[in-house]
Amino acid sequence: MTSHSIDQLKYLWRISVPLSCVWVEYGEPKLKARWEELQKVSAITAFDDAAQQVRDAECSPVEKMQMLWKKPQEILTARAEVERKLKQNILSYISQGHAHAYGFEAPRKVANAPVYIPKSTWAGKVDWYERTLSHQGLEFVEVRITTNRIRNEILDRGNVTVKAPTPAGRPTIGPSIQAAFKALEKSGEVIPPKNSGVPK
Repeated sequence: MTSHSIDQLKYLWRISVPLSCVWVEYGEPKLKARWEELQKVSAITAFDDAAQQVRDAECSPVEKMQMLWKKPQEILTARAEVERKLKQNILSYISQGHAHAYGFEAPRKVANAPVYIPKSTWAGKVDWYERTLSHQGLEFVEVRITTNRIRNEILDRGNVTVKAPTPAGRPTIGPSIQAAFKALEKSGEVIPPKNSGVPK
């Protein structure tokens, strides 16, 4: 089994998609479009609209209650069904090896590196929104998912080149000032006082 560096694993985990939103991010296009469409429909607005109709309806209190909740319930039920299918697809991608999960063994410590989460663990309890996974005594937190292509690209590279961050603010002009001063001194236009501390 190939050994991967901590830098590789940390980088792979960092660019992977959190469990809380991966089911939409990697969603099958038609299901994803349907989910986004359902998000634009407000169950609260549907409830308010139904309330206006119920006021003028001549029917029993039970029938009015049914009218009140009919449309909002349809919206919420449709959302729940699409969400279930999207999440099921992610589990299928993982079981087929098209996607891979990484996270931290609980309790997570600052020095810990992310670890690969075995496929068998997904038979346990998945908390999509808390981004946790537990099965037979194993518990993982901050779970993220990546594709097979991205995983292979990062881990087969052999190392991860980390570019040094660019310092914030404008670049220093100290060296330029010193060079200009030396040029003026050499031309005789400036004579520095003794013990000025100006670099020679």
